[in-house]
Amino acid sequence: EEGVVVVEVADSRSQALNEMSTARLAANAVVVNPPTAPPQQRDGVGDIPGIPANANALAYRHFNETPANTPAWTLEVATRRLEPWVRNAQIVNWMRLGQTRVSGYTRVRYEVERAPVRQFTLLLPNNFNTNHTRFTGVGIRSRESKPTDLGRLYTITLQDKVRPGEIYTLNINWELASWDVENNGTLVFQGPVTQGKNIRSPLSQADFTAAGMVPLVEGEEGWLVISDDARSHLTMTPPAKPKGWEKKNTGELPKWARDGSGNARLVYYYFRTGHSFDLGVKKLKDADV
Repeated sequence: EEGVVVVEVADSRSQALNEMSTARLAANAVVVNPPTAPPQQRDGVGDIPGIPANANALAYRHFNETPANTPAWTLEVATRRLEPWVRNAQIVNWMRLGQTRVSGYTRVRYEVERAPVRQFTLLLPNNFNTNHTRFTGVGIRSRESKPTDLGRLYTITLQDKVRPGEIYTLNINWELASWDVENNGTLVFQGPVTQGKNIRSPLSQADFTAAGMVPLVEGEEGWLVISDDARSHLTMTPPAKPKGWEKKNTGELPKWARDGSGNARLVYYYFRTGHSFDLGVKKLKDADV
């Protein structure tokens, strides 16, 4: 069963049992005598068991010329539970600037491995307006949140488990708590964090563990797509060499993230979570004609 691995107990297998490759067994139940065979040869249908293609399986072979009432072989196996794992979560943040409002949309892509999972945790920075945060996705049953020193921690519970090999997409609509281009001038952005372990500088692994992040996600990479309201008449000045960010274009976005990026003015990629992006923003003055 998915999420469980079977191992052989040491010194439990008798000499009459020889280990063999599971590749020699069918991935699905097979028909020994096909329907095209004569009627007298159709009595052995489906009596070879199949093995699921993604199963953790052990296979053995035994041969006995004079079988008795009890098997001539012995074997003991043990089961071990596997923990679900996401090798690398992918995130795209779309940010839209106005004179007095910054709204955004985030798409998180989890590719689950090893075992089924029903819960995902992620952290939203403190400057996100929690009253305007909305999560959407397939089969969301509940959403819980709690404040932490790093931001607000959200736990998303699904109705059904996401199985190994499947991809789950979580969408987040958000808005920054306060923004006024005439009073601020510099927009500091730090996106949602999904990574639960192997967190490196500028963030601290101990802080995230204390906040309650589930160690499900191994690594994280993401993109920031910045656009603006054409009626806002804004100029944007990105940092010359933002630490942890690489300048990109919309053609380099993943295929599943290109929709809604046609009017982007800036696109950046980050390969390590935690770095902030400081964007200089000014309003153009009206010109006399």
